[in-house]
Amino acid sequence: MPEVHDITEYTEEQTTIQGIPVTDTALTPQMREAVKIHEAIIHHAAEAVTHLYEMGRQLKAMRDGKYYIHLGYESFGQYVEENGDYSFKERQAYKYIKIVETYSDKFIAENQGLGIERLEMLTALGERDAAELVESTDLAGMTTADVKQLIKEKQGLGEQLSLLESELDNSEAEYKSEIADAKKAAEDLKKKLDAEKKKLQEQKKAHDSEIVLLKEQLANAKPTDEQIEKIKSEAAAQVKAEYESKIKLAEDKMAVLEKKMQSKNENESRAALKVYFEETQKNVSAFIEKIRSLEDKTERDKYTSGAVKWLEKIVEQLKEEVKPCQK
Repeated sequence: MPEVHDITEYTEEQTTIQGIPVTDTALTPQMREAVKIHEAIIHHAAEAVTHLYEMGRQLKAMRDGKYYIHLGYESFGQYVEENGDYSFKERQAYKYIKIVETYSDKFIAENQGLGIERLEMLTALGERDAAELVESTDLAGMTTADVKQLIKEKQGLGEQLSLLESELDNSEAEYKSEIADAKKAAEDLKKKLDAEKKKLQEQKKAHDSEIVLLKEQLANAKPTDEQIEKIKSEAAAQVKAEYESKIKLAEDKMAVLEKKMQSKNENESRAALKVYFEETQKNVSAFIEKIRSLEDKTERDKYTSGAVKWLEKIVEQLKEEVKPCQK
């Protein structure tokens, strides 16, 4: 940026403003400061292109501090449009101010050749996006309409990127939230499993203690003769009761079968014969299994021989029954 002199260097170039002598010792501090800023603006307005940043900075100071009041103007707009030393539309002054409020002095110094109009249009973008656009595009060789359209497209792209970044941030936040929830669920499950494991270990320990105690009691327990006799008596009574129950059940069943056998109803007789045959088969099979289970071979041979003779006798009887039928 070209060298800019301090505004105090220009205080002697103008002796009156709005009829107010600059060197009048009666001037208030605010009026003196207003005169200094006014003279600096006059200087930089003469070289607006080379002193764009300083021009905007001083206009901003005049507006923000309302120093124009001390020069006899009611508004900032009246000051810039009617001061006589330099004048342009209030809208133009705000363009200078907007540029210095938006961009750094370095950016303005590097791109002031684009002119106030294009620089003001670029304020729609941030400095980074504006710098990228300036670097990649010959804005100076484009029409104002083309520059506006290009900036509009750049803004749309920026909005899309912002939206995408926002979506990515939201997705990342959701992902982190899901990870945190899953981690918490895993921790809760681990705590629950640890508690269950501890409970089972305590139960096993208690059961082991009970088993040890029972083994000790069994090892030390020796029934008396009376207890032994009582156990035998109870066992015998239970066996007898079960035997008598089975005998009674068998007798009842036999009575039913006898009744069916004596019945003139052929269907009942056939049903009774079928039951007798099935019971006989079952009993013979059980008898043979018992013989096989005998460990003593002599006993096993004895019962086997007896069973064979008994079965042979039954076969002979059945053959005698068959002969009359054959005749």
